[in-house]
Amino acid sequence: MIQPASERVDDCELAAAVEARSTLLKIGNRRKLFRQGQAAERIFLLRKGEVVLTLKLSDGSVLGFKVLPGTFVGLVAVAGNQPYSMTATVAAESELHAISKTAFQDVVGQNARLSSRVQQLLDEAKSVRLAPLRLLRSSRPVTG
Repeated sequence: MIQPASERVDDCELAAAVEARSTLLKIGNRRKLFRQGQAAERIFLLRKGEVVLTLKLSDGSVLGFKVLPGTFVGLVAVAGNQPYSMTATVAAESELHAISKTAFQDVVGQNARLSSRVQQLLDEAKSVRLAPLRLLRSSRPVTG
């Protein structure tokens, strides 16, 4: 199941701040940006192309989320100081701005407006990511 991720950047100020401190990367198809469980080191801002996030569940099933241009990838992990909760794979040749965890924290920490916007994105991402899991759990037969 492919669903759009919600960390889209509607705030040009946040995107501009990240781009100013980032490196623009051109990445080919099928390349992994990071793997589920890996320590979060960078955030990516997808400018062109497509990325797919996959979440492997404890029962072995996999959920997929299609990421469109204008979306942060890895934001939840870096902002929450947690390992990446999903695997990110470039699905089509893409251009991404990559920013280190430390640089991102510096940018956001120096601006209360950006910090607030990041918190909003985290809240939105949480609700979007939980919706398919709730649906999946409610549609499974109960055994026992």
